[in-house]
Amino acid sequence: MNPDFRTVEQQADLLIQRGMHSSFGLGKKELKNQIVERLRFINYYRLSAYWSMAYTDDTPKRFHPGTYWEDVMARYMFDRKLRQIFFDAISRIEIALRTQIAYNWSKETQEDAPQSRSNNYAASYKYKDFLSKVNTYYIDNQSEEAVLYRNRYTEARFLPAWVFVEFTTFGNLQKLMDRGFKASSHVVNIVSNELGYAGDKDFFLSGIALLKDIRNACAHQSRVWDRRWLSRKGACILKDSHNSAWKLRWDDNNNTWTNAANGDTLIIQKDTTAAALTFCYQIIKAIAPHSNWKERLVELLDAPDFPARNVYRILGFSNEHWVKHPLWQ
Repeated sequence: MNPDFRTVEQQADLLIQRGMHSSFGLGKKELKNQIVERLRFINYYRLSAYWSMAYTDDTPKRFHPGTYWEDVMARYMFDRKLRQIFFDAISRIEIALRTQIAYNWSKETQEDAPQSRSNNYAASYKYKDFLSKVNTYYIDNQSEEAVLYRNRYTEARFLPAWVFVEFTTFGNLQKLMDRGFKASSHVVNIVSNELGYAGDKDFFLSGIALLKDIRNACAHQSRVWDRRWLSRKGACILKDSHNSAWKLRWDDNNNTWTNAANGDTLIIQKDTTAAALTFCYQIIKAIAPHSNWKERLVELLDAPDFPARNVYRILGFSNEHWVKHPLWQ
């Protein structure tokens, strides 16, 4: 059975009936007006991600005592700021990937358009499907640049590599990196080295797959702060790093990260937002060493505008000393 339609006023009434209050002491009428004003431009379903953790196990649904509308909106704003920080890093990484793939693929093959030749791909790779997807995007693109290039190159596969990579999606590039190059190619090794993961190609590739999911979430304004990434099946693609720093543990006695057998590692799980942030930062250090990206993130986590103990743990960091970890230096 389809649920009944509710106006934004009825949606606000429902939240108040379930026990939503105001930390500012607003009466029900004033609180309803504030909720209605927000729901007019922010979908009820989207905002529900920021109050769902406040439900009790009761039926019908009820909020825990002390559930405040102002905290819901503060969580929403916090997530928006985190998403902006995330997307800034991933945008830089995406541009670097496109640049490195185009340059190194052309350099290795000594061809202007290496994507056009089947012998530049792995034998098992469905390169025709890959080219078809890129070509569809290229033909349908109405930007000034696309129109200009179509006057000279009727199909994307004939484009110079440095142009070709700009007309494909991040997801297509990730798949090309993961299994598209032939076994004798050194492109992936070179790119992972250039982006801060020397000798750690498999871990690098799995991290790029993780970032693909997060990039899509950011592009669609989805929640990023309290989330596990990839499906349970997909999470198995996340590899272990050869960098021993990922295995360091926090030593309470000496107040430092060490090789001790006991203690917390930096992240709770590899598919958390914290893991992805850490992965991003290693690349940012390689491609934009003077960026203040880390400082912006630390500032946001140090002073969230809502009462949340251990906000770092919600992201997936194991403890408050994450910023002292060698990977964050």
